[in-house]
Amino acid sequence: SGHAGAAAVAAASARQRGRWLNEVREVLALGAMSTVDLRKTIQKRNPTVAVRQEELEQVLVHKDLEAVQVRDLWMLARTGKQDHDKFRTTLASLFRQRDLVSRKDILTEYEQQHKEECKLSDYVMRTLLREITDRADRDSYVLKGTLMRD
Repeated sequence: SGHAGAAAVAAASARQRGRWLNEVREVLALGAMSTVDLRKTIQKRNPTVAVRQEELEQVLVHKDLEAVQVRDLWMLARTGKQDHDKFRTTLASLFRQRDLVSRKDILTEYEQQHKEECKLSDYVMRTLLREITDRADRDSYVLKGTLMRD
């Protein structure tokens, strides 16, 4: 009966992972987050279940989630809006290379990557920037959370 027990545990953990997958997707849909903050947020939403760091890490790399890591932050690769996603992939690749980017850097990189100019409104750009960046000054941005660190 040891086999049945192991199978039951495996099934339960697969179910739990499926549940975490949806939770993580919902939380990341609100903006990029570090693994630590993600665990805290999901733990708050599930006070009766222990949310383990290693379970979350398995979920984050799961192909169904389609999350990408940019330094310490995780974000969803796809939101379903193609023009928004192009802007986000542009931000992700810029922040993998450097700490501080200006609006001009972003638009230049966007054109190089996507072979067209960015047609998003200022409002939409600001909204997307807020999801994964903090404003460093009037025209430049850093990856969310980096201003607090030394």
